[in-house]
Amino acid sequence: MKIRLKLLALFLLIGLLGKVWQIHAQPSSNPAIIILNVDPNYVHYARAGWTAPQPLRAGDVLNSGDYIYPNFPSAKVGIVLTVLCSDGTIATFSVNQLNANQPIPCVKSTQTLPIIGNAGLTSIKIQRGGRQDPLIPYLISPRATAMTTDKVELVWNHVGDVEHYTITVQAGADVIWESGALKPEQVVEGDTGRVVLPVSLKEQTIYTVEICVLFANLKSGCTTDPGWSTGSGLAFYYVPASSILPFAANFAQSLGTNSPEYLYAYSALLKESISSLSASEPIGYYSEAIDALEEVLSKYPTSELAKSPRLYYELGELYRNIQLPRTAAKYFTQALNLATSGPLSNIPNETAALAAIGLARTTPDASQTVTLYNQALAQFKFYMNETTYSSERQALCDVIGDLCTSINP
Repeated sequence: MKIRLKLLALFLLIGLLGKVWQIHAQPSSNPAIIILNVDPNYVHYARAGWTAPQPLRAGDVLNSGDYIYPNFPSAKVGIVLTVLCSDGTIATFSVNQLNANQPIPCVKSTQTLPIIGNAGLTSIKIQRGGRQDPLIPYLISPRATAMTTDKVELVWNHVGDVEHYTITVQAGADVIWESGALKPEQVVEGDTGRVVLPVSLKEQTIYTVEICVLFANLKSGCTTDPGWSTGSGLAFYYVPASSILPFAANFAQSLGTNSPEYLYAYSALLKESISSLSASEPIGYYSEAIDALEEVLSKYPTSELAKSPRLYYELGELYRNIQLPRTAAKYFTQALNLATSGPLSNIPNETAALAAIGLARTTPDASQTVTLYNQALAQFKFYMNETTYSSERQALCDVIGDLCTSINP
């Protein structure tokens, strides 16, 4: 999906992050600041309860009270830091605007609540299920998400050796569209099937999708069959994005739409939970946030954001939110590899710890779970004081239950 073209169309129509899953000692309602551009060689940061600062990298998420430690050369001039503040504004800073042992000086917001960093988007206490069997034509998108547009493309896993697919879409209990037989040559691109839903979505409606397949050997199955059911809570919703479009327009004006910083900021906005949506768990515009981050990787592969372990961690969290654990595990693995190699190879850091926890919760190899949790705890222990480390370990134990007896003290 072309995020930039889509937004330009939305701007014409109107005339124009919650905080991500973390286990910090800081309150989850603390407003967040998203780092869009910074030279990691010259700025470090630390949270309350840390004993050692860490390099600040593009993509990182800070709390508004976290301290930074800049150390720029005296000859450095111009903009050295670009951030998305918690009120949804873009802020840039030069060297003389950044002080050691102080937070990033975003202007105090007039918003009653922060736009970025609202409590409840995701939490370590939220359990995500989902089944992602490569032999099943599971729905990829839209899945367990809200959508900003009433026109959607259905995307599913292509299983191979298929005679045809049949797609059924329901609005509540009512069938609103049946595809008829879809031959692979009509809908398959690479390893996915794709078809545009020829029905406009309506607000305040729960949409679900059933995907059936007839194999070349004449065996068949549907994603609603007991043996193929891919989980519950996979419905999607249409929620017009009028409240966030002014912020997106501000991003475009400040960053331009042809930039990885714009896409990253927009993804942070999209993944915020939607308070007006009555669902069993917090839901944001997850599918479109995924599109934005994957566009950073495909269009700007040499950018600092595309090389940031945090971006891969965010993708892992988003895929975990929509209950696709294998894809989440793939991105958590990439985040962990990036966060423990190169410039960060000898620096225990928060992103490495969070990625290890994410991978422990999504890996298809259950034998690695305890090892991954211990890897995360080793990272935490290095840079946290004893009180903060104990709090973080207990927060983890509250989630993993009896498995806590198997992890390091």
